[in-house]
Amino acid sequence: MKIATIADLNDPFEWNWLTSKRPDVRNAITQTKKRMSADFGIICFSASWQNPVQWSHYADKHRGICLGFDVPKQYLAEIQYYPTRQVLNRSTPDAIRSLMIRAKYEHWRYEEEWRLFEALGGKTVENGLYFCDFSSRMKLQRVIIGPDCDVTEEVIRAGIGDTANQIEVFKARRAFKSFKIVRQRNRDLWPKDEAGGCNL
Repeated sequence: MKIATIADLNDPFEWNWLTSKRPDVRNAITQTKKRMSADFGIICFSASWQNPVQWSHYADKHRGICLGFDVPKQYLAEIQYYPTRQVLNRSTPDAIRSLMIRAKYEHWRYEEEWRLFEALGGKTVENGLYFCDFSSRMKLQRVIIGPDCDVTEEVIRAGIGDTANQIEVFKARRAFKSFKIVRQRNRDLWPKDEAGGCNL
């Protein structure tokens, strides 16, 4: 699983939504972000797989797949969404950290985001990217094939390997009466060939 570094996150206000009239507090915010960015990365999850905007932004315009994990809540931080930047008038590192890691602008609310923080030290690094193994803290439970993804269930299960019989795999489709992505229950409409257009 790829670990996102704080510097590479797609929200320009990420970990920088706090503000202050005091230069010393603004500097403390900046320094706290720099220190945490050097030591920690983030794995981002969503509470729902049914939002079509998520599929557009994060799953190759519905041509990708969604991985569903079981992650115990004690390891996760639930993101809170706010309409305005928080004005901070004290500069203790603990106060800054507790606000920084759990807050985003309210327009990101559709993501229903939860975060798992990972120390970067000792992680696998490939081409400048950090990775960690699946574990008891992050157990793969299901693979959802996107509405416009042509990869077959057989290819997915082959990619999963030895634990394939423990993982739920199903195809998604667009709902008929709402703006949701839902389960495709008609297996006749699942992809049948292995020459699909979904990159794993």
